[in-house]
Amino acid sequence: MNDDIEIIPAILQTTEDGFESKVNHLNGYTDLFQGWVQIDIADGIFVKNFTIDVKVIQKYPLNFKKEVHLMVEDPSKYIDDLILSGVQRAVIHIESKNVSQALDRILNSGIRVGLSLNPQTPVALVTPFIDKIDVLQIMSVYPGFQGTKFLSGTLDKIQEAEKLSNNNFRVSVDGGIDDTNIKEIVNAGADNLIIGSYLNENVEEHLEKIWEILYRR
Repeated sequence: MNDDIEIIPAILQTTEDGFESKVNHLNGYTDLFQGWVQIDIADGIFVKNFTIDVKVIQKYPLNFKKEVHLMVEDPSKYIDDLILSGVQRAVIHIESKNVSQALDRILNSGIRVGLSLNPQTPVALVTPFIDKIDVLQIMSVYPGFQGTKFLSGTLDKIQEAEKLSNNNFRVSVDGGIDDTNIKEIVNAGADNLIIGSYLNENVEEHLEKIWEILYRR
């Protein structure tokens, strides 16, 4: 098991008030400071859900490094707002439009970049981009909504992604992660664990439970 596991809270909010509340909630947990938080942005086209606009992010300071997960049809349209919002990493879907162009524009703006794969998308499709990406995010649910069930077939994809990485990028897993499956996800090769619903319930208690499970001897 990788000893450098990162737990990354996920924020998926449809209103500015909801986003502000979530930010204030997470900012209260000092154990998470200096780590990453992932903010989901959805356009209602790529996935069947709308979230807050990227521009909202800059209004509410976070005690975290900010990673934005763009569940959008054309990520190139969001790059200027990502820069203004102080985002350090942008994760775009390989299934979206103009992927190569968007990757280059994001990198040229000084933002680190990652690729995300929907459950049905083969890992091999990222091969042309592995020298550009900071993370490869394996979706373990169909994207757009929190609270859905982890797809067990994802474990094979995590293993495949870990082999492809050869330590050139980190393998992230996003969706349905909780205390019942986190150990096998990490054992399959995950480096970053994107966790939404499970941490919404009780951040402190559930974080402690996660670390206990992962490092129990």
